[in-house]
Amino acid sequence: MKNIKLNLTYQYLQEIKLAHAVMETDFNFFVEPEFDIRLQRLSEHFGAKYHVIKPNDKVFEIQDTLIAHRTIVPETKIGNISRPLILPNAMFDYCKGLWPKERKIKYAFIGKLTKQRQVWMQSFLSSKIKGYISLTGKIKWDYKIFTFLNKIFKFSEPVLMTASLKGRQFPGKSWDDEYFQLQAKSQFIICPSGDVGCPWTYRFFEAMICGAIPIVETVSPCYAPYKFYMADEDPKNFIYNPEMVRFNFEQCVKHLTVPIDELTAELNRLVKDYN
Repeated sequence: MKNIKLNLTYQYLQEIKLAHAVMETDFNFFVEPEFDIRLQRLSEHFGAKYHVIKPNDKVFEIQDTLIAHRTIVPETKIGNISRPLILPNAMFDYCKGLWPKERKIKYAFIGKLTKQRQVWMQSFLSSKIKGYISLTGKIKWDYKIFTFLNKIFKFSEPVLMTASLKGRQFPGKSWDDEYFQLQAKSQFIICPSGDVGCPWTYRFFEAMICGAIPIVETVSPCYAPYKFYMADEDPKNFIYNPEMVRFNFEQCVKHLTVPIDELTAELNRLVKDYN
């Protein structure tokens, strides 16, 4: 049986990335009609192939999956294959192709600004970014003032802060190209802790795949294989090191992808064992 589906809802990013990785195998990947909108962007942007199940289609469901994200260390598992995240090879190829010769943005944050993150970001910018002063106590206004003055007086290197929910809502949740384009133009990505009470964040891994270096608020055990900076370090230590960038990218490939032949073999085993 080459027609398969996964027992997932595609609500979480880990589920979507796992599905994209499975689409890279030679199996015919199917989803229920209600999940079509959650994966359309993968087809539009990457040419990923999947089918919407019709009443007479015979499709085998892979049930041996695990998605754990509200944890100290994330886990994505299918059969006997387990990674913190299982990401598609196409994501690495595409993001590597975005790497520019010169990164014009020094520090960047693109994403959801919860109240807790706003407080932390305000503190980080005030203590680490030359010329940034907390005037209003509200990060969105202080940042606008800082950006305006910096354009006139050029007292600081470029900083980008964009509060965005595009990556939290469909169809952008499955792929927000602007997000990755901006990260690829940045030297450092500011990585506050995750907003579900966990220290780890997708942004940490996405930054490295885009060739940026993470600056993290809190360390998670899943960060151990990588090189990064802590937010409480002296900003003089924040050096964009190409060797560090290459090392991190290679480690991401090692720890966050599964060779297509290995994934195909495991899917074949699962289908055979269930039959």
